[in-house]
Amino acid sequence: MTTKQGRSSIKGSVDSASTEDQNIGLVRRGYDAFASGNMTILIELFQADATWCVPAMGIFAGNYAGRDAILEFFAQTQKEADGTFRAIPGIIAATGDRVFVQQQMSGKRQGRVLDTSAVVVFTIANGRVREVNEYYADYPASAAFWG
Repeated sequence: MTTKQGRSSIKGSVDSASTEDQNIGLVRRGYDAFASGNMTILIELFQADATWCVPAMGIFAGNYAGRDAILEFFAQTQKEADGTFRAIPGIIAATGDRVFVQQQMSGKRQGRVLDTSAVVVFTIANGRVREVNEYYADYPASAAFWG
């Protein structure tokens, strides 16, 4: 397992640690690209058939199948929040093909303010994001914001 703070050798494999470091780097690039609105990099980071799963709430369907649907979801978050939506990674850890991110989310929409956190689990395959699952710390607050 590799974390932002250091390395723990649960499996003791140098190859595993190297892959985990690469996976963390890929996810960090994704957060940077999202923050800057760089869709070109985001296209490179996701497999064409990737999936993104979030709880259905308000304007959001919940599950997005395919890179194009995921990128449309990203664009919609920015449009709905007038460009104020932020997803800031905190602690990042990896084990095997999974990367776990504790993220802080914020934004303003229709007079409402979002300030909550989530754990986001990325599954990486062949150097690209294959699947993402989001778990909200305060689902009611997120649902009220996007509703």
